[in-house]
Amino acid sequence: MQDTTAGTAPDAIAKTGLPLLESLISERLGLRLKPEKRDYLARKLAPLAREQGAASFLAYCRFLQREPTEGAAWQRVVEALVVRESRFWREMGPILALAQEVVPMLLRQRRGRPVRLWSAGCACGEEPYSLALALQEAGLLRPRAVEIIGTDVNLSCLQEARAARYPLRAIRDLPEELRERYFVAEDGGKRYRLQEAIVRAVSFRYLNLLDREGTIRMAPVDVILCRNVFIYFSPAAIASTLEAFHAVLDVPGYLTVAAAECLARQYGRFRLVQMAGAYLYEKEP
Repeated sequence: MQDTTAGTAPDAIAKTGLPLLESLISERLGLRLKPEKRDYLARKLAPLAREQGAASFLAYCRFLQREPTEGAAWQRVVEALVVRESRFWREMGPILALAQEVVPMLLRQRRGRPVRLWSAGCACGEEPYSLALALQEAGLLRPRAVEIIGTDVNLSCLQEARAARYPLRAIRDLPEELRERYFVAEDGGKRYRLQEAIVRAVSFRYLNLLDREGTIRMAPVDVILCRNVFIYFSPAAIASTLEAFHAVLDVPGYLTVAAAECLARQYGRFRLVQMAGAYLYEKEP
């Protein structure tokens, strides 16, 4: 890769094409990149640019423009920038509401197909597996009755999700009786392996939420969990994702976001409802 800025000092390189690179990342991944975080972005991406032989961020931007978002080069960007921290039993109010009220209702209404629950931005699987555990405890995790899908833009996270082996910090919020019932300690207690029956109940696949065609192929969906994702998204990416969610949800269909987000009202075709003591967004036809 040739670039006319070869030999430029690192500080100058950080100013050469970095805003364009920010725009490209926001366009491809939906991330909201604040100007005051530009030095952080430069530190994270400079090693990746050097790996590709780019002497400037402009050259690196031109390289990424030619690469598919699901390819190895973009996966390196995802690994550098996308937050992957999650844990089991996090903000469980909405998930328990699904297990106690929403899924039983949908099982009565849906005939001829399973109730489909989608964890969008599932990281390493902690959220969809927490949902599976809650449904199992409620006696609802039955083959051909319930289908749980987890998607993420990070391929390495999906690999870890399928392996279903977690450090202690990932299960620290899980009630002790559930930890003992569903996990087996390995490596002297450094890792905990999830019970195979729960692992088999969840499927994982790659999906970039800005890929509208890929999102539409998820239909029909009855419940979408998209929590602690929108806090990292630009307003345009949030609006686009919510529009796609509305399109794939059946009627009735439900969306849950993180307590700190409360963003679905920005797109006026969801209404806030309270079920089993938790707030969810219901699709309006």
